[in-house]
Amino acid sequence: MVTGYQLSKGRHGPEPSPTLRDLFGDGLCLTRRAMEPADLTQMNFIYQTAETPADDSALAVAWCHTTRFRPGSEPFWYAQAEQVLEPEHAAGLLEWLETITDWKVNDGGFYTAEETALEAEGCPAPLTGIFSRDGLSQLAVSASALFGVDVELHGPIVVHKMTQGHGVGIHSDRPYPGEETHRLLVFLGHDAELCRGGHFILFAGSRPEDARVVLPHRHNAGLAFRLNGDSYHAVSVKRSGVRYSLIISFRER
Repeated sequence: MVTGYQLSKGRHGPEPSPTLRDLFGDGLCLTRRAMEPADLTQMNFIYQTAETPADDSALAVAWCHTTRFRPGSEPFWYAQAEQVLEPEHAAGLLEWLETITDWKVNDGGFYTAEETALEAEGCPAPLTGIFSRDGLSQLAVSASALFGVDVELHGPIVVHKMTQGHGVGIHSDRPYPGEETHRLLVFLGHDAELCRGGHFILFAGSRPEDARVVLPHRHNAGLAFRLNGDSYHAVSVKRSGVRYSLIISFRER
């Protein structure tokens, strides 16, 4: 199963068929602060698909004990998983998010999304286990194994909701003392078409031409990475539909 697309500049090999434009349509457009948007499909990229390897080096982690996060090292350390929650839990969580009406618009100039914090007291009964104190404690233990350092949850679990026109520009999140140092994302939504946008992109620098990995938005997929000045990332503009993402923050103990 294809889990992502690895990008490189230049035409030093045969152009793949289909092209990025054929695959994503307008789904790889980036918003930029006080600058014209950038469309990665119009740039001089070639790509190769990245498939989840079937080996024993993956880490079993997170709420679903059968989940296997697969680590990558370029353009910086990250790990991804096809499924983070049990399918019935992911479906129930999505249904819960679709009933929430108390969203706060977060507009930072180069990014736009709606957000809210999830409270254990308000979650439906089938989800109480994963949001309980024991469930979140186990999550921290599993995240520590994944990141290779002892971490604890930092702040509440936040949800971002992105609809048409929302996106996140290229940036990195260098933590200040006392802030989050590691992040786990869980993506949720009904969208399947790549042209709808909302894809997570990893960069080797702060420019669009530094794009290296495109991780298409998929329901119940997960991504983990360490926060530092070099962990540049973005989310392509949402063209249609709704994209939810759980933002789970950790910091070193």
